[in-house]
Amino acid sequence: MIKGEYDYLKALAEINECAEHGTPLLVATHPTDACYVLRCGEGHYPDTIRRIPSLTEEFKQGNLPDGPIADNIKKRSRKQAMSTNRQLQTHVLGDLPKADLATGEMLGPDQVHALMTYAQKYGLDPYRGHVLIMYGKPYIGIDGYLWHANQTGKPYTLMAHPMTED
Repeated sequence: MIKGEYDYLKALAEINECAEHGTPLLVATHPTDACYVLRCGEGHYPDTIRRIPSLTEEFKQGNLPDGPIADNIKKRSRKQAMSTNRQLQTHVLGDLPKADLATGEMLGPDQVHALMTYAQKYGLDPYRGHVLIMYGKPYIGIDGYLWHANQTGKPYTLMAHPMTED
């Protein structure tokens, strides 16, 4: 017999079923004890319960018959696969900085490797222009700051002031 508070048992009953009979669970008061318990649709108080699988899980197990629900699950899984593939392509097809921003000098292979290491150290992506080189030193660009703020969930703002003294 599974006892507990009403809200907790109600939440359990929504996502579980009786392990013995496979029937929905109900929250009831026990006739002799003054407490809430889970009761099976067959009228007994189960000791074990089984989670009800989602429609997607049933589809993956092959238990869901063909129909509109199965078609929608197939469409959603195809869309997810395409979006994942698109993200990989943007990462692979990106472009690393080729020159120093300040001096215009072409970067050597060792500088490009150092720039990639610098970006990975801070969790940034050098292919998306998050880091750059100015006067031979690596810097995080605006895109890098905004990416980092988005990934950490912290708001980040940029402010600019006029260069005049007025």
